[in-house]
Amino acid sequence: MPSLSECLFAAVDLETTGLYASKDAIVEIGAVTFYPGSVVGRFETFVDPRRPIPAEAMAVHGITDAMVAGAPSLPEALGRLRAFLGEALLVIHNAPFDLSFLATADPSWVPWPSGVVDSCLLARKALPGRGSYGLAGLVAELGLDVSASHRALADADGARQLFCRCLAALKETAKGPDDLLALAGFDFDAATSAVDGEIRRLVVEALEAGREIVITYRDAWGRRTERSVLPEGLSGWPVPQLEAHCRLRRGKRHFRLDRILSIRPVSDN
Repeated sequence: MPSLSECLFAAVDLETTGLYASKDAIVEIGAVTFYPGSVVGRFETFVDPRRPIPAEAMAVHGITDAMVAGAPSLPEALGRLRAFLGEALLVIHNAPFDLSFLATADPSWVPWPSGVVDSCLLARKALPGRGSYGLAGLVAELGLDVSASHRALADADGARQLFCRCLAALKETAKGPDDLLALAGFDFDAATSAVDGEIRRLVVEALEAGREIVITYRDAWGRRTERSVLPEGLSGWPVPQLEAHCRLRRGKRHFRLDRILSIRPVSDN
């Protein structure tokens, strides 16, 4: 097993038009390749989202429609990013979010061959008792040298610095990359097996047939509701989200497939 000093890492961050990979788009990509203690290279690019950037997203990252006008398409930007990363072990803060956008854009991004360390999980192991484990909160609390927040390259560099601070705290525990992946690696196998196969099959059948269905849904607070929905799309990773018109809410909603408990046709009583 190589030592950590011999391992090439790459911190990656995305800025997007919103929170849902099933309906939102990437507008900026930032990455930093490094060995612990030395930066190798930096990568940043705007991405043309092919849609207006909502005001609420602009309020977070400050990226405007004018800034992304004429930017590379997503396939072009991801091709350049993949070439930049090479075989580096990825470091991503709150990895499920960024991985969901990458995998929705191109499923070949997952699983990443060298593995992914979630710096949020790593910080919880290495730096217990902090007030917040969001990247901006940790950057401020630890006094890391980051010029801005919610911009892709700055946040990638913040994740890099946080990762190196965690390595220093875990020097007796984490001797090599396998130790890091055991501590805070993203579990691709568990992520992709979270959805019941029969639920997935029934959703796909209803979507292809354009058929309304009744789902029993458990929300994030554990509450169960029965809803009549008309499926309109299915995307996202690791847990796909069903985009559907919901009669209960009288509008378009997104439903995580791992929270759908049962499905039946509307005609069933």
